[in-house]
Amino acid sequence: MEDRGPQVVVIFTTFLALTWISVSLRCYVRLRIVRLFALDDWLAVATLVLYTLFCGFGLDSVGHGGGRHHADLSRDQIREGLKDWYFSEIFYVLNSSFLRLALAAFLLRVAVKKVHRKFIYTLMTIQIVFNVSYLFISIFTCFPPSFFWNHLMGAKGTCIDAGINKGMTYAQASIAAATDWAFALLPVAMLWDLQMRRKKKIAVGVLMGIGAIASTAAIIRIPYIASVDQPLDFLYATTDLAIWSAVEPGLGLSAVCLAACRPLLDRFKGFGGDGYPTRRGRGRSDGREEEWGRSDFWMQDGEERGEWTGSAVAMVRRAEVQGVKK
Repeated sequence: MEDRGPQVVVIFTTFLALTWISVSLRCYVRLRIVRLFALDDWLAVATLVLYTLFCGFGLDSVGHGGGRHHADLSRDQIREGLKDWYFSEIFYVLNSSFLRLALAAFLLRVAVKKVHRKFIYTLMTIQIVFNVSYLFISIFTCFPPSFFWNHLMGAKGTCIDAGINKGMTYAQASIAAATDWAFALLPVAMLWDLQMRRKKKIAVGVLMGIGAIASTAAIIRIPYIASVDQPLDFLYATTDLAIWSAVEPGLGLSAVCLAACRPLLDRFKGFGGDGYPTRRGRGRSDGREEEWGRSDFWMQDGEERGEWTGSAVAMVRRAEVQGVKK
């Protein structure tokens, strides 16, 4: 009896633990060091809750036959496994949407130029409009929705054409992957003209690399979407899709949170940071004091507008001196 359930359990638990650690570190930095919990932080926490629910239903599906052939399962097991898969799909769409909202909110805090901000808003508008449509289709892929998992029990109902469902899934995955790559590469344009020390450039590059890996996971997931068109062995056929559906947001959420943990890394000597100012302005490693008023502030076109953190403050001020800020 072929059973890929253990693979699903290992992947899901690994990335669930990774995301909880990453979000916890982010919350520590924002609450204890920066002392300001912004919109992107709340969105990251919401994404973690949705990701936990997604993993919970995915793991429960394994207990009901996920990763095994239908021929080796009872009808009750198949029904419960399909029910878990249905709800995990809904939470996947939700956590995927909130993850990209959190990433957009984070980038908006460090985006100075209007063209970058407009680009971010445009991408998120496309994401929101499409994901709301896709969520509606996911919920009502069958009517009543319970027909999705009760059809083997003689229940009455109808489902939308499989081609429509698969096509929308391909479109959602493609838009998500394109958005991820755009967000992963956007910092290059945002920081291109700024003078940064080599170690800081390396740090930014590492974070961007993590984002690129998460974007690659979204692309790798796309070919496995075809497995949803195998209803006679659905729980086994969709195993790879389930695995990459956990890897993609797990890596993405971890990358977003690690990017926000830069102030924590700046506290370690030799990393290349200048120390991090607290609310009282006492946090520079060279012993000097500087009154920031608060650790984050907003700036756009010379007025208070956007929130910045630690070393980003220094980058913006250097940029203004050099005439880079437009």
